Order: sequence, then structure tokens, then C-alpha cells
Amino acid sequence: MTNRPEPPVNPVSPAEVRALLAGGRLAEAAALAGRLPATPEGLALRARLLARTGDLAAGLALLTPGPAQPLPPGNWARHRAFLLLETGKPAEAGREFETALAAEPAARDLQLGLVDALELAGDPAAALARLETLLAADPAAP
Repeated sequence: MTNRPEPPVNPVSPAEVRALLAGGRLAEAAALAGRLPATPEGLALRARLLARTGDLAAGLALLTPGPAQPLPPGNWARHRAFLLLETGKPAEAGREFETALAAEPAARDLQLGLVDALELAGDPAAALARLETLLAADPAAP
């Protein structure tokens, strides 16, 4: 037996839960977390809900594959990086962004996430250097 989440009985779409979050209805969104699908998107949203309700460790554990927790294929470092950045852990987020970028080097959102993490972690020179490298590679990109 594994700790992998079982498929929900009455699944709810991630879009429904995100809409509740956008409307400031955290308690309602959290109540639906167990009904999210066991997909990368669903698990990442569950982890965000756990973090927002005070259990960052459980959220990160949900996004960390291991023998007791097989996860569907995906770049799980990506999800951990954004979760750590969102919860005010920029140094840890920076390490996860680096790992995620090793798997997806062209991912602009990961590159910009790393810039944010570096800035927030107190290394504006590294953030600026990374941003200048990005702009030099593609000055027309947002």
C-alpha cells in the first residue's frame, strides 16, 4: 500500500478550486482539496491549499516523490519552487528553481521565478545578472 492519493469519489476541477481561492474563499477551497484529481495540477493545488492553511511541510511532502509516494510523471521541483516562493521561502525556492530548470531549461516562468527568488533572498546582483541574460537571449519576450 502506498500514500498515493486515491482518485476522489466526487471529483472537483482545479478551475473550481482556483475560482474559490481567487474569490477569497479559502475555507471552501480547502474543504474541496481532497476531491481534486491526483494529477500534477491537482496535487500542486492541494499542496498550495495545505500551505495556505498552515501546513507547508505536508504540502511539500505531497509534491515530493519517493518509494512510499509514487507520483505521476512531471517536474515536481517546478511545483515545489513556486510553492516555496509563494510561502516566503525564497532561498529554498531558488534551489528548487535551479533543479526545475535542469529539467526544463527554456521554461520562461521558471527563469523568472528564479530571478524573483534571488531578489527576495537578498541577492539582487545575481537576480539582475540572470534577468540581463534572459533579456539578451530574447529581448522581445515579456
